[in-house]
Amino acid sequence: MPASLALTAGTRRIIILTALLGLIPAIWAGQARAQDSAPVMLKASKVLPAGLVQGPDYRVEEDVRSDGFVNTYRVKSRFGDFTAVSTPNLRVLVSEIKAMAAMSQVEKTKAFKDSLVDSGKGTVKTVTNAVRHPMDTLAGTAGGLGKMFQRMGDSVTQTRSKSEDSRMQDIIGFSRAKREVAAKFGVDPYSDNKALQEHLDSLAWAEYAGGLTVSGALAVVPGAAGIAVSATGGTKLLNGMYVTQTASDLRRMNEKKLLDMNIPGQTVDMFMEVSDFSPTYQTGLVAALEGLDNVEGRDDYLAFAMRVSGDRRTNLVPRMAELLAAYHRKVAPIARLVRARNLMAAMTREGDFVLVLPLDYLLPSQSLNMAMELMTARAKELKARRMVFAATGVMAPAAKAKLKALGWQAEDGLEAKLLEENS
Repeated sequence: MPASLALTAGTRRIIILTALLGLIPAIWAGQARAQDSAPVMLKASKVLPAGLVQGPDYRVEEDVRSDGFVNTYRVKSRFGDFTAVSTPNLRVLVSEIKAMAAMSQVEKTKAFKDSLVDSGKGTVKTVTNAVRHPMDTLAGTAGGLGKMFQRMGDSVTQTRSKSEDSRMQDIIGFSRAKREVAAKFGVDPYSDNKALQEHLDSLAWAEYAGGLTVSGALAVVPGAAGIAVSATGGTKLLNGMYVTQTASDLRRMNEKKLLDMNIPGQTVDMFMEVSDFSPTYQTGLVAALEGLDNVEGRDDYLAFAMRVSGDRRTNLVPRMAELLAAYHRKVAPIARLVRARNLMAAMTREGDFVLVLPLDYLLPSQSLNMAMELMTARAKELKARRMVFAATGVMAPAAKAKLKALGWQAEDGLEAKLLEENS
């Protein structure tokens, strides 16, 4: 049999699977599917609020690529050029740029420059103490010998994420200084923004080894007041105590919460071993699952998160869990989370089959058509009363019409309703 004919069945199978998986991987990676039309170009001035398009230190390029699920933004700033996949991630990036602007102002102050001189002495003294009297150093930098022994053990036995500082930086207290600096500026200390990390390291070292008081330096920087509040980009975790807690403390907290949810220990162990998940990512996901109180299937959601662990940078797995928790709390109580092929859906207590997705702009496509036909079959298999497709962003009229033709109740523009605290 000719090779071309022998591959026909396999090719057909690949096409079907690609259509099935196309919905979420397209969201995850921000890439158009080969079987669909070319990416659509949108205008930033049309799809974004004016206050987000540009600021004193950045500008979002006017041409925005949409793959039919999420938008990809290119951002030029005085700190470098960046790419943000999805509007929520753009908000986080803009908040980081604002924070870097404030940090750069601190780095120009006399207090910062003086700290660099002092750090020359402090560096030698601190490192010497850490080597000669490690327990004294640890007790002095973290408050409590017993806890320090525990953290020493954690640094060896726990799986560290790829986004953390080195073990030595953690042990001698530099990482603690860095987390406290991040908290003052309302940013994630584990962000993969390299430019942000350089500024965090600079200020953390000045505070740790040079005696700089960042709060005091911020007080003399024009316009820096309240930067921690304005720069969070909507990330609730950055408003709380989680930023300043050690990564090992967060891991212990997350592990306990998952076990308290009656998730099997083996599944919890596997989740805690994923080094791709930063402490912030892991904590955000666990907090969202905790918000799905008395909902079955949270162990399935953890398994889902591990399957797509390589896509952590988009933050869509914890964001989707946060949306499900908000839907559970504000719209309709969820009875259980269910696997729907390569996606997670929910069954409400009233018997509705619900997809809640963080989309920017949903366009009609072959991927959408075939995937939703399979989702429809899954809903019917579960004998769903209704099928609900809820999206945070906008659905093009043709995409909404296709969903309705398949029997779905299509709702868009739900981000404010689901995620605003007072909604």
